[in-house]
Amino acid sequence: MDDTQVMHAMALDDAYHVIRTLASGPQGVTELVDFDGAGPFVRKKMPLELTRRRLWSTLAECRSPRLPRVESTYELPDAFVVVYDYVAGDTLDALVAAHGPMDEAGAVRTVRQLCEAAGELHAHGIVHRDITPANIVMAADGVHLIDFGIARERGGAKPVARDTVPLGTYGFAAPEQFGFAPSDARSDLYAIGRVLGYLLTGVRPDDQRSYDERLAATPMSLRTRRVIGVACAFEPSARYADAAAFLRALDGDGSVGGAGMDDAASTGVGTGAGDGVPGGPGAGVSDGPGSADAGVSGADGAVNRVRESVAAAAGRASGIVPTLSRIRVPGWLVAALLVAAVAVGYLLPGGPSWTTDGSVSGTAGSAAGASRGNGSSSGKPSGSSSDGGSSAGTSAAGATDATTFVDESVELVESGWRSERGYVTYVVCLRNNDAGHAVKYLTIHAVARKADGSVLFSDDHTIGGLYAGQTRYEAMTFGDGSSDPATVDFEIGASSVSSVIASDAVESYEVSGTISHTDGFGGVTFTGEATLRSSGDDLLGTSGGKAVLVLRDRAGNIVYGDSTYFDRPAMGKARSVTLTVYPDGIDYDSYEMYAYDW
Repeated sequence: MDDTQVMHAMALDDAYHVIRTLASGPQGVTELVDFDGAGPFVRKKMPLELTRRRLWSTLAECRSPRLPRVESTYELPDAFVVVYDYVAGDTLDALVAAHGPMDEAGAVRTVRQLCEAAGELHAHGIVHRDITPANIVMAADGVHLIDFGIARERGGAKPVARDTVPLGTYGFAAPEQFGFAPSDARSDLYAIGRVLGYLLTGVRPDDQRSYDERLAATPMSLRTRRVIGVACAFEPSARYADAAAFLRALDGDGSVGGAGMDDAASTGVGTGAGDGVPGGPGAGVSDGPGSADAGVSGADGAVNRVRESVAAAAGRASGIVPTLSRIRVPGWLVAALLVAAVAVGYLLPGGPSWTTDGSVSGTAGSAAGASRGNGSSSGKPSGSSSDGGSSAGTSAAGATDATTFVDESVELVESGWRSERGYVTYVVCLRNNDAGHAVKYLTIHAVARKADGSVLFSDDHTIGGLYAGQTRYEAMTFGDGSSDPATVDFEIGASSVSSVIASDAVESYEVSGTISHTDGFGGVTFTGEATLRSSGDDLLGTSGGKAVLVLRDRAGNIVYGDSTYFDRPAMGKARSVTLTVYPDGIDYDSYEMYAYDW
């Protein structure tokens, strides 16, 4: 700047009257100011070395009333200054702390406005990366999104493979913001989904166990519950592609069962808008990856297992660390990267590690791993019936205490897990050995440990429960992006909202017509039909369906799992389903599909 520009900027700066300082720190000073009777405004002074001029100039182009309206920017010798409108109101954090959770209508209305703000940002190439209740102000005219301290402009810097520095607020920040992958617009949608869950429960998602339990117990429509599930999917490709798709799902006009064909991101995975999901207690069991006619339903008898690996031969030989499953990478890019790696003589060591014999700590009466790797062609653990029931006799028939019931009657049958870059994907199989009682709400406690036995990270996942005699598979992902564990322990327990119900009613699905085929991008698509065969009399308070895909090796051990959701069909009716995964580097020999109530 020349002397004239400096003098002009300093004169403008002096013209503002400071009402009070709002914040001060290494990132700069934020003040509440007015200007010749006009205002109030927010004035933010940032050190020149931390200034992102392009971000603020782009934000000034945004026209959403949900975003700050930039009044002016100017530069001082030691600081870059932005002045924008002040919004009077309380943060959502303060409102929930004072008044408790919102009702569903209010929460959805708030999130709709938040999607409008995010959509405008994303249309201008900005990713906020810190959408939390503390950064959302509820004013007289609705929601306002504030604090752009860690926002990123797409295209404003050299593209990166992942976020190299953990950024965001734990519990609301998407997994990729902790070094797993580059953040993008879908990272903001993850945070908005978490905000929706927070508004409905009043529990911050950084308290994972309490949040999961309260979310499972909070009454809400199936649509809203599914929106939260899709928006907060672990992998970006399974979330809504953009804020518009999120809004359509809230309104019931778009795909809700994952990023469907219409709403999927260009690199995303389609799970089919509202379709059913393959699997169920009469699960379809098929050969490993192959042609579209490779699959046969579980009722068709023995499976002709054909060992086949999805991983390219070059990838297996090189030892290159594969990307996390379901991230779509064009074949030409993989080939180019491989050639480049060989050319410089540098190949990344190691790869994702799988285990099916990690420590399993079941509840009392559990034969941990007793059915692991039994190779059953029916896709059910030994002792299971085709409707998901168990041939085991009634135990703890008179039990009413949920903790005692779970300890004595719920069995952890088998498990398998895979870890990559500090994130664990696991599958567990649970069975209720009581033929006369259902249990509502169960918690799966997973603990990842280092080789010395110390805890690396842990997770609590709450499920709706188990019907009398029911066997159920669950697939989940957790982790913190730090490092891969040596072992993972699982324990099944009652949650604070668990209850035992005397009933032998079971809601069951029959799965048929399961097939699989590759999509040309490294993905494998599994399809089938789930038919509702019996009603659970609404014992567990569910109104939708959930599908679980289980991949096994030649020995019958679980090597991968995934899940998705679908609308509950009418009795005797079927839902077709599509579920795509990207099992790069995973050798699997057969697959099974299950469907349950949700």
